[in-house]
Amino acid sequence: MLHGINAPFGVCSDRSGDVWVVGWGKNEIFEYAHAGTKPLTVLPFDDPDANLTDCSVDPTTGDLAVTNWGYNWLKGYVLIYPHAGGKPKYYTGPGLWFYYGCTYDDKGNLFADGWQAYVDDVFSLDELKRGASKFRRLELIPTIYPTLIGGVRWDGRYLAVGDMGDLYLYGVDGGTADVKGYVPLTTRWPLGLFSIVTIDGARRVVGPDTAGNPTAVQSWNYPAGGTPTGTITHALDWPYGAAVSLVNKKS
Repeated sequence: MLHGINAPFGVCSDRSGDVWVVGWGKNEIFEYAHAGTKPLTVLPFDDPDANLTDCSVDPTTGDLAVTNWGYNWLKGYVLIYPHAGGKPKYYTGPGLWFYYGCTYDDKGNLFADGWQAYVDDVFSLDELKRGASKFRRLELIPTIYPTLIGGVRWDGRYLAVGDMGDLYLYGVDGGTADVKGYVPLTTRWPLGLFSIVTIDGARRVVGPDTAGNPTAVQSWNYPAGGTPTGTITHALDWPYGAAVSLVNKKS
């Protein structure tokens, strides 16, 4: 049981196995060690109108990105903590108004998904190129819009974007994002903020089933999808995000 955080929402892990948890409506950004229960770090953040949703660690720099959904009709943004500490920088763009999920690719480019400016339920997938000062909206080809956003994760080749209980795989080329595949997940819908990991040579997608009774965190083969290969229900109360903390074993 984690101590310290009051309203956990998004979760991500870094290469050392540390886990970052962000809190919805509580302005909380906590770091926990692998298997730890008490926070190692609490990052400074003060915005009474923020609702933090997700996070991602840049594999090239160790920077920590955190998405802020926004509040009512106040525009959201992404904040980035250099090397996961210090004072954050704030980033927005012309596409997204409500920022939900985020993920870095292996080159340090950051992607975020959510709803477009001033328009209800219209999906947008935006990119912050490494070194850029603002996000740009990617043109989706074809214009398939997820019915219910479920986060975004880089799988090493494509961007996996959650839709209800399934995943669309987008390939990014310049300013466009083309649908390259589809991963059907047998779940009770909707899938929350998920993660894609490799464990003992096998790829898995791990995510919360937020509508079941009881609620659960499940895993599926990736990119095959299908029925879950594992389910956790113990001590869960409406999970919204899932991450896997991996620590390299020493010989």
